[in-house]
Amino acid sequence: RLQLQQVSGAVAVGVSCEPKDVAESGAKRQRAQAMRGVDAETADLAKWVISFVAAALVCWLVFFRLRKLGRHQGKKQPPGPWALPLVGNLGISNTVALYRRCVEWGKVYGPIFRIKIGATNVVILSDVKIWKEFVAMEESLIRPHQSVVYQACRGYLGIATLNGEAWADNRRFCLRVLRDLGFGKTAVEDHIKQQLQSLVNQIEDSKGTAIPIKECLFSISFNVISAVLFGSTYKDSDHKHRNVKTHIMTFMRALATHSLVDYIPVWLSTVMSYVPFTEVAKIRKTVRLPREFISAQVMEHRDTLEEDTTRDFIDGYLKQMMDQKDDPNSHYRGCAMDFFAAGVAGVPLVIHWLLLICAQNPNKVQSRIHAEIDRVVGRERQPAWKDRLEMPFTMACIWELQRWRKDGLLGFPRGVKEDILLEGFLIPKGTVVLPNTTAMNRNPHYWKRPDEYDPTRFLTPDGTELIKKPEYFIPFSYGKRMCPGESLATVQLFLYTTFLLQKFCVLPEEGRQLPCLDPLVTDGNDPAVQKLRFVAR
Repeated sequence: RLQLQQVSGAVAVGVSCEPKDVAESGAKRQRAQAMRGVDAETADLAKWVISFVAAALVCWLVFFRLRKLGRHQGKKQPPGPWALPLVGNLGISNTVALYRRCVEWGKVYGPIFRIKIGATNVVILSDVKIWKEFVAMEESLIRPHQSVVYQACRGYLGIATLNGEAWADNRRFCLRVLRDLGFGKTAVEDHIKQQLQSLVNQIEDSKGTAIPIKECLFSISFNVISAVLFGSTYKDSDHKHRNVKTHIMTFMRALATHSLVDYIPVWLSTVMSYVPFTEVAKIRKTVRLPREFISAQVMEHRDTLEEDTTRDFIDGYLKQMMDQKDDPNSHYRGCAMDFFAAGVAGVPLVIHWLLLICAQNPNKVQSRIHAEIDRVVGRERQPAWKDRLEMPFTMACIWELQRWRKDGLLGFPRGVKEDILLEGFLIPKGTVVLPNTTAMNRNPHYWKRPDEYDPTRFLTPDGTELIKKPEYFIPFSYGKRMCPGESLATVQLFLYTTFLLQKFCVLPEEGRQLPCLDPLVTDGNDPAVQKLRFVAR
C-alpha cells in the first residue's frame, strides 16, 4: 500500500507539473516571435530610411547637375589636363612641382587653364593682363576659405583673409590709421634708420668674418614692424620674441607652399587641425605663439589707451573701434597679425637675395650701387628715402629683384563668388583662381631675356634715369586687394640696401662658393642658407 501511495503521489506530482512547464515554454516562444517581429519591422524601417536618403541624395545630385548644366549651357570652361576624381592632377605635391607642371600645361592650353588640386577646381592665370582683368571684377574680391591658413587663423582674420563688408571696413580702418601715423613718411623712416644703424654696428663687430646675415635682417625687420604696430622694440637676446619671430617665418613659408592639404574640404581641415602630427595641426600650433603675443599687446594697449595720444597702429585701431561702437566687423587682432607676419618676413628675404647677388656680381651690380651711393649720399651722412630720386640704378636693382624673384613662385589665391566670364571662358562660382606670378614676371612677350637678372631693363637707354614703372610690372599685385604695405616695404628695401652698401663690401664666405641663385632651381621660397662677409669700405 505504501509503495502504491508513493507511485500514485509521483504520478500526481508529474501530472500537476506538466501544464506549468508547457505554459512557460509557450510564453517564451510568444516573446521570441514578438521580438522577431519587432526586429523585422526595425530592419524594414531602416531599409526604408536608407532607401529614402539615398534616393533624395541622388535626386539632389541630379537636380544640382541639371541646374549647373542649365546655368552653364553654351558656356565653355577653360581647357586643362585630365584629373582623377577626389585626387585631382598628380605630381603637384609642392610649389615648385606645381609651378613646373603649370609651365608645361601653359604651353599646351595657353595663359588660362583649369586643373584640380585634390577635389578643388583651380584656374591658373599666367598672363598679367588677364590677371588684372580678373581682379578688377567685383566677383573676385574674396579669399577662398578652404585653405589650411584660413583654418589656422580663425578668430584672427584680418584684411588678408576677410571677405565682404568686414574686409572693406577693416581695410579702410587700417589705411586710415597707417596714414595718420605717417606710414611711409618721416616718422616711420626714422624707426627704420634707427634699427639699421644698430645692424651696421652689429656687422662692424664681426670684423669681416662671415655672419648669418639673414637672421640679422629678420631681427631688424621684426623691430621695425613692431615699432609701427605696437610702439616697442626688442633685443634679439629676448628668447620669447625670438621664438615669435621663428614661428612667423615658419607660418609664412607654409603660406607660400600650395600643397594638397591646402585644398582639402573645410570640414576635413577642421577635423585634421585637432589630430596631432598632421600638417594642419602643425600650422595651427605655429600660429599660436604669434597670436598670444599680439593678444598680449592688445590687452596692454587697452589698459593704457589715452584719448589725446596715438602711439601706434593698435592705439589708432582701438580709437577707430570706439568711434564705431555698433560695428561688429572689428578684427584688429587679425589685421595686426597680417601686417606683422607679412612685414617681418617679406623685406628680409628680398634683401638677402640682393646681397647674394651683390656678392656674386661685384662689378656689374655691387660696384655700381657703391658709386651711386658715394655720388649722392657720400660716406658720412645716413641715406634717406628722398635720395632714391637721384639713384636710378639702385632702384632698378630692387625692381629687377622683385620681378626676377617673388616670395613664392605662385601668388595668393582668389575665390569667385558668382559665375563670371573671363576671356570668353566660364569661371564657375566657388572656383579658386591662382596667379602664376613667376610666369607673368618671366613672360618673354613683356621681358627680354626674362631668366636673367638685369637691372638695366628698368633704365633709360643712357642709364641715367629710371623708366616709368611698366603696367605689366605688379610686384605688390593689383586692384583693391593689392598689398596695403607697399609704401613701407619700398622704403625699407631702399634704406636697407643703401645703409649696408654705404659701409660695406659684400663677399661670399671664405672658402665657399655661392649657391645657384635662380629661384626656380632652389626650393622656390628661400635662398640657400649662406653666410656672407661684410668688409668695411
